[in-house]
Amino acid sequence: NAVIWSGDDVAYLDDTGYVSSQALGINNAGDVVGYAESAQPSIIFTFAAAWLDGKLETLPLLSDHMDYNKALAINDARIVVGMSANVSSSTPWTWSPGDTSLTPFAASADLTPFEAVAINEAGWIVGTGVTDQENGHSRGVMWRGGEMIDLNTLLPPDCGLH
Repeated sequence: NAVIWSGDDVAYLDDTGYVSSQALGINNAGDVVGYAESAQPSIIFTFAAAWLDGKLETLPLLSDHMDYNKALAINDARIVVGMSANVSSSTPWTWSPGDTSLTPFAASADLTPFEAVAINEAGWIVGTGVTDQENGHSRGVMWRGGEMIDLNTLLPPDCGLH
């Protein structure tokens, strides 16, 4: 089950109605994000989750076809980033309290967004993008103001890094 530590104290986060949960990110106010799993006939469905003011809120689904969803980070403005996936694709997204849906990130001509893993107080988001879906080649990306930036373009040519 998802927990939060404060000094030497461990507190379990409420995940009533779910078979398990995991905390993956926290902001300075103590809001926590992660996921909660629900056992459905013959499948475990993973919901992105936020514990805001200590109360569990499962986030909207990006698609009924995405059965693996997780929230990875939350900033102090309570903007949550995460990803939704199925066996063949993954889509990063943002969400804020009061939103009725997740906002997916757009792809560029040569880079498909894969996962958003962190957000800072300015709202800049970092994650990964995939250049070759079949072979899983990925690159670091940043989303700033809705624009996806391939961080490899900031490296000197022929530096050997990617």
